[in-house]
Amino acid sequence: MAQLIACTDVCALTLATENKLKVLCLHGYAQNAEIFRDRSGGFRKPLKKSMYEMHYVDGLFGCTKDGEDEAEADADPMRRAWWRGSSAELSYKGWDETHQLLTQMWLREDFDGVIGFSQGAAAAAMLCAERKPMFGMFVSGFVPRDRHAAAALLAGVRDVPTLHVFGESDELVTPERSRALADLFDGASVIVHEGGHMIPSSAHVRTQVLSFLDSVTPSLLDPLK
Repeated sequence: MAQLIACTDVCALTLATENKLKVLCLHGYAQNAEIFRDRSGGFRKPLKKSMYEMHYVDGLFGCTKDGEDEAEADADPMRRAWWRGSSAELSYKGWDETHQLLTQMWLREDFDGVIGFSQGAAAAAMLCAERKPMFGMFVSGFVPRDRHAAAALLAGVRDVPTLHVFGESDELVTPERSRALADLFDGASVIVHEGGHMIPSSAHVRTQVLSFLDSVTPSLLDPLK
C-alpha cells in the first residue's frame, strides 16, 4: 500500500504558537499535494493574512484506467486519488483505507478546518461530517454516491460553518451537484464564479473567502481580541 504523505505550508507566523489553526487540504482526482498547493494560491492568499498551517496530503491510490495494473498506477506519484475508480460508482473501493489513515492523521494533528477540491472536496465533506471541525471549504464538491461511506454526511450536518465554491460553467461537476452538497450543511455559504472546473483565484473570490474565515474564526484571527 502506498504511504500517506503530507507536506506543510506554514503561513504568516505572527501570532502566538498556540493560536495557529491547522487546515487539512485534499486535492482533486489525478492531482497530488504539490499540484493542489500550487493551484490553490487564490485560497492561500487570504489565509496568509492570518495564522494557518496548511497540510497538503497525497491520496493513497494511483489513477487507474480500464485494464491498467493497480500496482503500476500506485507507483505514479503525480496522479493520485482518494479511492479507486469513478466517483459515479456506488461503492468507493479503497475509501476504507483512506478514511482510516485520514482519521488517524486528524486525531494526531487536531485539525481546525478542512479544504478540498472535486473528489477531495467529497472526501473532505465526509470527514467534516464526522469530525465537526471549526470550518470546511469545498471547491467543485459533490455528494458521494457511496451511501455507506457518506452516511454521516447524508444525515445532514449542523453547527459546522462551510463555504462551497463552484463554477457556473463546470461540466465535470455541475453546479447542481455542488449545490446538493451545500444543502447537506445547515447555513452553508456559497460562492458561484463564472469559470468551470477550477480553483478560482480572482480578487472577488479571495475577498469572500476572507470574509467567511473572519466570520467563523474572529477571536483567533484578530490579535487585539
